[in-house]
Amino acid sequence: MSQSASTSDEEASDNVRQSHRQLSEMMRSGRSFSGRERNCLFLNIRTTAEGEARFANVSALAGIDFPDDGRGLARVDWDQDGDLDLWISNRNAPRLRLLRNDAETANAFLALRLVGSGTSTNRDAIGARVEVYLPGEPTPHIQTLKAGEGFISQSSKWLNFGLGEPEKVPQGRIERVVVRWPRRAADDGAGRDTREEVFENLDINGRYRLVEGSGQAVPVEPLRHAVPLAVGPPQIQPDSSEARIPLVTLFRLPKLQIRSRHNDVVVNGGSGKPLLLNLWATWCKPCRAELVELTQRAAELRAAGIQVVALSVDHLSPEAGSSASPDQVLAKLRFPFASERLGEDMLKALEGYDRWLTALNRPLSIPSSFLLDGEGRLTVIYQGRLPVDQLLADVTHGSRSRHQRWLASAPVSGRAIEHPRVESTAEAYEATVFYRRGALLVEIPHRVDDAEYCYRQALRYHDEFAAAHHRLGALYLLKRQPQLAETHLRRAVALDPTLGWAHLNLASLLVERGDLSAANRHLLQAVRYEPDATFEKLRFRGDRSSSPGPQWRKQLELQLAVVRQLATGSVAELRNGREAVRWAERLVDATDAADVEALRLLAAAYAESRRFDDAVATQLRALATFESPAEDRIGSIDRAALERELQLYREGKPRRGQ
Repeated sequence: MSQSASTSDEEASDNVRQSHRQLSEMMRSGRSFSGRERNCLFLNIRTTAEGEARFANVSALAGIDFPDDGRGLARVDWDQDGDLDLWISNRNAPRLRLLRNDAETANAFLALRLVGSGTSTNRDAIGARVEVYLPGEPTPHIQTLKAGEGFISQSSKWLNFGLGEPEKVPQGRIERVVVRWPRRAADDGAGRDTREEVFENLDINGRYRLVEGSGQAVPVEPLRHAVPLAVGPPQIQPDSSEARIPLVTLFRLPKLQIRSRHNDVVVNGGSGKPLLLNLWATWCKPCRAELVELTQRAAELRAAGIQVVALSVDHLSPEAGSSASPDQVLAKLRFPFASERLGEDMLKALEGYDRWLTALNRPLSIPSSFLLDGEGRLTVIYQGRLPVDQLLADVTHGSRSRHQRWLASAPVSGRAIEHPRVESTAEAYEATVFYRRGALLVEIPHRVDDAEYCYRQALRYHDEFAAAHHRLGALYLLKRQPQLAETHLRRAVALDPTLGWAHLNLASLLVERGDLSAANRHLLQAVRYEPDATFEKLRFRGDRSSSPGPQWRKQLELQLAVVRQLATGSVAELRNGREAVRWAERLVDATDAADVEALRLLAAAYAESRRFDDAVATQLRALATFESPAEDRIGSIDRAALERELQLYREGKPRRGQ
């Protein structure tokens, strides 16, 4: 696999983000992550006299060269025979492989399990260094116990040492094992490191438990696995066009109303009753069989409170249609539920949720069905023929707790870890899913209300989600709800002061209110954390003309205040000469170089950037402009102050706090 990006360069980061989006799109389309590149295993065969390591590719010989999209690799003595076996996880099928090491060898081994005190040392003894000394060998075998190695991998906490030929170990007895425990170093007074502990009386081909502070190696019997694993190729599941996808995260679909010919509402999504949307076509045989079963079991469905709408897709692909129209087919079946043609907006919504929730970019198969709960939230997706018995059992899925939905959505049965940290992590994940969906919906026309719902759900699960508060505040700005916008934007910058866009949106709101002082404070933070976005957002609207209006002058006053802080402010963290120069140059251009304060601040910005020759030249222009009459000059400017500043620049000093 290629390495992950680690650059902090902004342009490179944009390229990385674009690459990640493209890679994600390829993965969702079912493309291979590694392009069927085979797994590789390299054997360290020797080191040259110059210190150069030499490796041999033994991938095929070891039987590891599968063309899988390999991910994690964990080492463990699975069959307890003294050598290491490999578990490999893949992105594609088979998701998990066990490569059992059955190589015939008589070499000796030693397996050790370390246990820390739990007070001065962590209980798992992560970080401990172990040295195994054999009789007559001056160089020990050394390993360090690690919490994880490689990509998303955690090997066994047993340390396995290969000791070579047993004949080289007299009487099969190991001389000693030295463990350096991962705790603070201390001297025992005799020059010995108290972190080190010696264990003796260990035999080769043994498994031992070493407890910190005991000095005793306790033998451990090999485990016998209750479930034997048979050797053989992976069992490939037969292809199927049918799938049931119960959802953990419940997204709300757009409002749906089906009306009769007399314009009466027959079906109303989100009205308190479950709703099944069944996508079908006249040319689809499984669809007709499905409609027949829905018709035959109509009484059971109505007793369960389920509304059904058959949505025909014939008009979306007329070349594949049959001779009979959808209405004729339904009339012949005496279909007792509502029916309608599937609209383009609803099709896009359903395809969008299917792709988003299954992480696959694929067209909807026909038939497909979508079960909504009484609140209009999508709870289960069915691909292929719909089993009515399963539908009746799934009606309550949306009313289950998130934890229960999580268990019900697992592909295999089992137990979940119930722990506060697991629960908080799950809630944070749920919040992130809603947040990301909201960020997509807000860009789609007529889906702003759905985006608001997603952001509110994100905050329901994680109230301290600063980015969600910011997005919701920005959305309320679009909806002309300034009070709600201010509440969430202030909350966002309080939780994360580095959210430049939140500062910028809050400043825009405060400008509209006329609170320029408060707006200026937030604009400075926006310039600090989102300089380019802030610069573009505050581009002058309209032109100055001979008599600028109040809105234009408000923009000018605000930006002059920003430049003043950037160029001359007393807070060093907020001063930024480069930013001050580009803002001041825009102000000078916007005022046709006729505003003394704009020229004065440009000179100060040059001085802050150590461009003192430019500062002197610009300050002289400000003095010359000062002599000319001006009716719309902002603020009172003292000629003596201009001359004092000019002298500072001639002396190579910037202006401060003026």
